[in-house]
Amino acid sequence: MKTARILILLTALFAYSGCAENSSNAPSYNNEFSVDDELVQLTASIADMPVGTIDQSTIDGLTHMREEEKLARDVYQHLSDTYGTVIFSNIARSEARHMAAIKTLLDRYGIADPVVSDARGVFGDQHFTDLYTQLTVAGDANLNAALTAGATIEELDIKDLMD
Repeated sequence: MKTARILILLTALFAYSGCAENSSNAPSYNNEFSVDDELVQLTASIADMPVGTIDQSTIDGLTHMREEEKLARDVYQHLSDTYGTVIFSNIARSEARHMAAIKTLLDRYGIADPVVSDARGVFGDQHFTDLYTQLTVAGDANLNAALTAGATIEELDIKDLMD
C-alpha cells in the first residue's frame, strides 16, 4: 500500500510539474537546473511525509525511476540542442524536476543514488547508456524522428509506472 501511495504521489507531482512550464519564457537548458519555488515546495511536501519502511521492490523502483528520469532529461537536452525547439527544453526542465523529486525521496529513505554522474549520457546501468545512444542517434535523423524518440521515452515511463 505504501508503494502505491508513493507512486501515486510521484505521478501526480510529475504531471503537475510537466504542465507548469510556460513555453513563452523558456530559457535555454543545460545540465544544471535552478532550484525554483515549485521544487522547494515539492521538497517541503515530501519532507512532511511520515517516514516508514519501504520494501525492496519500492527501493528498486525508485532507483530505476531516478535513472529513467535522467535518461529522459539527457535525451531531451540533446534534442533541444539539436533542434532548438522550446518543447524539448521545457520537457528537459520538467524531467530535471522529476529527478530532483526522486532524489528527495532517495535521501528521505536513505537509499543510495544510482546517478553517479550528472554528465549527459552517463549512467550506472548500461541499459540506460544503450537507450540514450539509441534514442539520440534516432532523434538526430530529423525533427519527426526526434519527436518519436520523445514519445518512446514517455511510453517507457508509462510502462514502468504501470508495472
